[in-house]
Amino acid sequence: MALTKGDRLRVKMMYSGSIPMLKMYEASGETFMAGDLLTAASGAASLATTSNAVDVVGIAISSGQNHASDNVATGQMVPLVRGVLIEGSITGASHATLTLQSTHMYHGGFLKRATSGVWGIDLGSSTSSATIRVVGFKDATGTQHGRVFVAPTTLLRHAIWQ
Repeated sequence: MALTKGDRLRVKMMYSGSIPMLKMYEASGETFMAGDLLTAASGAASLATTSNAVDVVGIAISSGQNHASDNVATGQMVPLVRGVLIEGSITGASHATLTLQSTHMYHGGFLKRATSGVWGIDLGSSTSSATIRVVGFKDATGTQHGRVFVAPTTLLRHAIWQ
């Protein structure tokens, strides 16, 4: 069973305070959707295509506007910083089906993009350089591609908000 658009990432809450929503410039031709991970290039946000979230700066909360030039359109994102909780569906290495187990609590992993274009939480790869950690379950154990809450373990590397 592959991840579908209904499995998109969602920002759920901050450990304390309100969720930070920042205005950011978009790169030219961007058609990302709300729930997609964003990376930065030359001060503008674009859809992340990397297999892990080290270069990811945030999660889009508005869709890209497909303008012809960089830094013309603005959108909104939630920065991927410590304290933000993200809800997403788990997946194994190479996006294999993974069943939610009690041992997944506090397991490290990565945010990975499936061939469907949906980002999932990869708990099947090496955890030596994990960028997220499972901190809670939304679904019951035994659920395939179960929904979990994760927290980032790395800090931003780029600043793209205004």
